[in-house]
Amino acid sequence: MKKVLKLMVIKLVFLAIVIGVIRVTPIWNSLLSAGKYQKVDFASLVLTKKPNQFLICPQDYCPSAKAHKISPVFQVPAIKLSEAFDQVIKAQKSISDMVRIDQSTDFVVRTPLIGWPDRVTVQIIPISESESTLAIYSRSVYGRSDFSVNEKRIAQWLEELEKQLAA
Repeated sequence: MKKVLKLMVIKLVFLAIVIGVIRVTPIWNSLLSAGKYQKVDFASLVLTKKPNQFLICPQDYCPSAKAHKISPVFQVPAIKLSEAFDQVIKAQKSISDMVRIDQSTDFVVRTPLIGWPDRVTVQIIPISESESTLAIYSRSVYGRSDFSVNEKRIAQWLEELEKQLAA
């Protein structure tokens, strides 16, 4: 019995080492593909029934989807908000596959430990010459639950965005 247990422990340690080595190489990201880019149209966006997504948008901006939170209004022009948000994103780890079309940016963010891919779409929205806001849709590619990772990510980014704009 001790030999069987010892052998199982050795196999588990070996498996953990193999997974650890693969995790820090590009192989892991190709195994957990984020899929192909699909443009998000906030005006027609419909949320899935899965809880592994989080959406913030201005009042009435996402009429087909009930936002989890209303976007804040920033007392800066859209270009300044866009530049500040770019700085927030550049400071993040594990961001890749950035696609920028018009005022919308889509990218992949990988979770820290396992590297699960999440897709995030951000759109900067001008309100006036001196005010702007944004819409952010963050969603997991795999699974059903995300332990509120998408919600926490958006909250952290908004906090960092406020700091960036105040600097």
